[in-house]
Amino acid sequence: MIKKFAVQPSALTRWEDFRYVMEKLSFAQGRVLVRFPKSWSRVLLDSLDVGDVERMKFVERLKKYKEDRMVSSRMPYDSSLDWISNAERSEPSAFDRIIVQEQKPRTPSGLAFAPVGDIDEDFFETAREIRCMNSAENLAQAGAVFLHESSDAAIVDPYFRAGSPGCSSVLCRFADLALDAGKCKTFHVYTKADYCAKDGGSNARDNFEKRLSRRSLSGFRVFFYFVDGTNSDQSFHARYLLTSKGGLRYDKGFDAPPEPQLVDISIIDKDLHAKLYSLYLEQTHEFSIADSWEWRF
Repeated sequence: MIKKFAVQPSALTRWEDFRYVMEKLSFAQGRVLVRFPKSWSRVLLDSLDVGDVERMKFVERLKKYKEDRMVSSRMPYDSSLDWISNAERSEPSAFDRIIVQEQKPRTPSGLAFAPVGDIDEDFFETAREIRCMNSAENLAQAGAVFLHESSDAAIVDPYFRAGSPGCSSVLCRFADLALDAGKCKTFHVYTKADYCAKDGGSNARDNFEKRLSRRSLSGFRVFFYFVDGTNSDQSFHARYLLTSKGGLRYDKGFDAPPEPQLVDISIIDKDLHAKLYSLYLEQTHEFSIADSWEWRF
């Protein structure tokens, strides 16, 4: 859902090109820059042929952009080869679009690319909403980039039932993706008090561990908050995945039923994300919590 852009560092050595491309990218816009190689920012700075004042403009913007529009590279990079050769050797799914300085690389199957001087608004066109079947895999993959880049995440769904096979499979697939990158080790789940199991979640936890038995869960934590909607002043209806980098709205929540249905998933804008993240992950919320569980591994 989030489109990954690979940009040859030498393509952005002109301030005008750098600003134009980077301002088209952000989690909230559904487009991010992959740091390829991992030292992408340093390589760009080393490629500059500008004075100290101009260089500092790049430095300051790169510091800002690192947090809200750059993601880690998961692809190997051979320093003995040039950037284009490395991009060509990457997996087809590694990048959605490629921007290069001048020369046009051989076309990797299924990839869109262009020299920086040729790109226009159409090149950056991406969908901020998708429609898919609500399998656990599809629901999780929509948020994969967020889960790979954030240290914690919150699932907000008033109808989430930890003991339900469908909800459990989604939570496990989310956790699986988070564990792939090793950054996100804390999940918060907000649901209605009606779905607080009498066993305190012991069966749900056992099932969670069994499903992820092949993974190391050391240091992983899941907190459940069961909201008493009758006493809460806060609206508690929409379903969200929230992380420090951004969030998604799921119109039918986080359940993978035996007979999948079409669902809509959309990226929430920057302002709404800031409010929701603050509410659910940064401060003491104003919800009336009827009960809570804590799973520590």
